[in-house]
Amino acid sequence: MSSRKKNTKSGEEKPALKHEDSIRETFDQIVFAFVLAFLFRAFAAEAFIIPTGSMAPTLLGRNKDVYCPQCDFDFTIGASDEINGDTGRLGKRIHRATCPNCRYDIDVLNDNVYNGDRILVTKFSYEFASPERFDVIVFKYPESPSVSYIKRLIGLPDEQIKIEQGDVYFRKSDQQPWAIARKRDPGKQQDIQLTFYDNNHRETPLHNAGWPRRWTGMEQIPGKQELDGWIETKAGWQAIEEGSAYQLDGANSNETNWLRYRNIVPSARDWNDLEEGRPLVENPVPELLLDFCSYNTTSTDAAHAGSIQDPARYWVGDLTLSFHADLRQGGDSPELLVELNEGVRQYRSRFDLQTGQVQIFMIDHFLADQEERLLATAETSVVMGDEYDIRFANVDNRLCLWVDDSLISFDEELIYDSPGFPGPRERDRVPVGIAARGTDLTVSNLLLQRDIYYRAEIYRTNRGTPEDPTISGIGEMDLTDLYTHRTDPETWWKLYIHRNEDHSITFAQLSEDEYFVMGDNSPRSKDSRLWENNRGALHRHAVNESALVGKAFFIFWPHGIPFGNNGKGYPIRYHRDNLNNKTDYPTYTLPFYPQIDKMKRIR
Repeated sequence: MSSRKKNTKSGEEKPALKHEDSIRETFDQIVFAFVLAFLFRAFAAEAFIIPTGSMAPTLLGRNKDVYCPQCDFDFTIGASDEINGDTGRLGKRIHRATCPNCRYDIDVLNDNVYNGDRILVTKFSYEFASPERFDVIVFKYPESPSVSYIKRLIGLPDEQIKIEQGDVYFRKSDQQPWAIARKRDPGKQQDIQLTFYDNNHRETPLHNAGWPRRWTGMEQIPGKQELDGWIETKAGWQAIEEGSAYQLDGANSNETNWLRYRNIVPSARDWNDLEEGRPLVENPVPELLLDFCSYNTTSTDAAHAGSIQDPARYWVGDLTLSFHADLRQGGDSPELLVELNEGVRQYRSRFDLQTGQVQIFMIDHFLADQEERLLATAETSVVMGDEYDIRFANVDNRLCLWVDDSLISFDEELIYDSPGFPGPRERDRVPVGIAARGTDLTVSNLLLQRDIYYRAEIYRTNRGTPEDPTISGIGEMDLTDLYTHRTDPETWWKLYIHRNEDHSITFAQLSEDEYFVMGDNSPRSKDSRLWENNRGALHRHAVNESALVGKAFFIFWPHGIPFGNNGKGYPIRYHRDNLNNKTDYPTYTLPFYPQIDKMKRIR
């Protein structure tokens, strides 16, 4: 008997589906799938690829991964400048890059190059909520609406925006005081920090030749002006494990022993002296911490290092110190101190290692009374006989403390106003310290990070004056001479303000439907500060609400990591030069594996 079902009305067998009907059904399904994809792209989310490095290190454009052979530090450099933006063809190639940790210049000519991060952008985010400050947004570029840009949202509707000494301020009228723009979530701030020095990746070849370590035991001599009286001492702290950690045997001592960071930064010349057998500079001096950004510090000239072409210029005082503390045993009244200096002020976390209580103090050297002033108190788990990861941050006029990655809640809010004297001082060449009394202690994993420094730059005429009369202030004028005075804070500051005291820039108040945006990579970002105004807008610096595309929320594909062929993979496609000739410079290689750890939410 046949297993086919009968037609219930006629009792006849149901005819087989015709071939042309099958094709039509398949076609309908494909069309439906495309419609769904179109609707998803139009109203829900869209994928973008980051072409340039204006948002580095948050989002990477065309880039290269670099390994430093001297300190084993891994970092990323931008490679967008290799490509002609109009033709997409290869222009000049990057020859060298500078390690941000030990400042060694590295040959990167034949390193693999990768396309930028691929991200997802939600288009419905701002249908249900207003954009928030520090969101990463995609919008239509005001000068060319067919082009999409991605930046961080800095200014909100009806606000005036001011950029001063690396920080952003806002207010809604001339009658209101300026308020600093800070990240509401300290975790977001931590995500966009830049590494300044990682002690796990030291300039060991230089140290072996006599170059001083950056971390060392120090004591303060009253009345001595240089470095605020701090000098190296062999007593107290001792380097162990080849300088990767420091140990203090102080359980039976009532003295407070300081371990401090000296910003003694090697140069390309120091590395050349070492490699060519010449004597190193004797007693190199600490310098100010400047806004060095390794992503930008590259050179297309094979004979010169990146640090010569694009040196850092501006002093950065917003710092974060992280370290691991092994508190082995203690004597009477053991305590641990962590200090961050910024200009005339010192900020200290003081831990009572018997009770776990921590107090935050400030010393303001601009005032006649230079005693410690208690700001806040909290209870923590930090006591003798255990190990802890500690992180202390002074960023955007706010102090934050973490223990084992948990943010400590204090009895008072740890925000403060800017000091009366905003310039650097001698102690900013040794700005970070860890001290202990009455305890045996080992510290390791010492990591110093800095905040983004937003440069006060604006679009100028050929005469150097601001073209837009709605913008007030001179700005920082990109004074390259600042770099040469990095070891002399007083001269550096005089040069910084020599044109006038208003080195900030203030933008006209935004309208009720306008926003102000900036890139995380401030030295290389074409953002609200620097747009042309061929469109004749009242506010050249503004993004209209109607131009918003959506909120960037996830990196779904950072570049893959090639393997095989000594880690370079095997080329399957090559760049072409401006004459459309094939080069020997690969654009894609196989095989590769994905970077799962870098697929993450954008903050």
